[in-house]
Amino acid sequence: MESTAEPKRVVLRFCVDYAMEEEAIINDFFTKFGLDPGDDYYYHYVPPHTSMYVHILLDMYCKTNPEADLDTVTYEIFKVKKNTSFHFLPRGDIDYARERCRDYLWGSELRRSVEDYDDSFW
Repeated sequence: MESTAEPKRVVLRFCVDYAMEEEAIINDFFTKFGLDPGDDYYYHYVPPHTSMYVHILLDMYCKTNPEADLDTVTYEIFKVKKNTSFHFLPRGDIDYARERCRDYLWGSELRRSVEDYDDSFW
């Protein structure tokens, strides 16, 4: 049986003021876009480093698709405002996000080695 759940990585970018509401942000995102992945996703919490923004990376359908090529997997980026309003960022940001997220391994808390790690995000 072939999987219909295509893997994708979703980046949610929001102000540090909402950092303690990550679960609500994820649930609101799923509700707004009619997604019901159950437990078939993994999220990476990326705290702010040099900016006032927090990022959540959602590896969607990572259990159904345990391997994904991070160079070709679909990326979607949303800026979160007031915890409920999601907006697409321009296409150029997707290429940048793909590069910045490379250290976060697909569906896992594991990261690339320290030598390869760049502590800044965007």
